[in-house]
Amino acid sequence: MTSQFLDETTFERVSENSWTGNLNKNWNIAGIPNGGYLLAVVLRAMQEQVGIKTLLSVNAHYLRPGVSGEEGRVESLILR
Repeated sequence: MTSQFLDETTFERVSENSWTGNLNKNWNIAGIPNGGYLLAVVLRAMQEQVGIKTLLSVNAHYLRPGVSGEEGRVESLILR
């Protein structure tokens, strides 16, 4: 994985279950962040949360398009 991709998908951890950062416009399609890029940001935070480098499965539903160039937030809740 390239350093640029790592940098652009890593948010800063601000609490035990919360991360903040800016979505990079390099991953936009028609002005909207690519869904795979959004998921990569979330998965990077989840990897840090659970301490596992290789996550085995993921299912995602997008409630609305992401917005690049503004501060974003990832929050986690471990159910098991």
